[in-house]
Amino acid sequence: MFTRLDADSDGKVTLDEMQALPSPRAAAGLADTQGQTEPSTEDLFAEFDSDGDGVVSFAEFEARRPPEPLQGPPPQMATGGSLDLASLFGAYDDEATGSLASLLA
Repeated sequence: MFTRLDADSDGKVTLDEMQALPSPRAAAGLADTQGQTEPSTEDLFAEFDSDGDGVVSFAEFEARRPPEPLQGPPPQMATGGSLDLASLFGAYDDEATGSLASLLA
């Protein structure tokens, strides 16, 4: 994401670079606002430019950007191991009722 914003590859994003994109929110990895008024590019840039120096560094970008959602199989499965769902369920079924409803209470 950062490299897409940093058009001249100098390691910093300027307001001009952010304004050159059709949707700065999407390029910054922020969720779609779905019908809400999108903040101006200047306001969005100011949110990322935490030290106010007029450029957004990679560190500022990463600090402001939401984490990526988890994708793919659990680590046990990704490494070729097996995932024992019965044991996992049993670890949370403290009352041995066959239900996890107590976790929601």
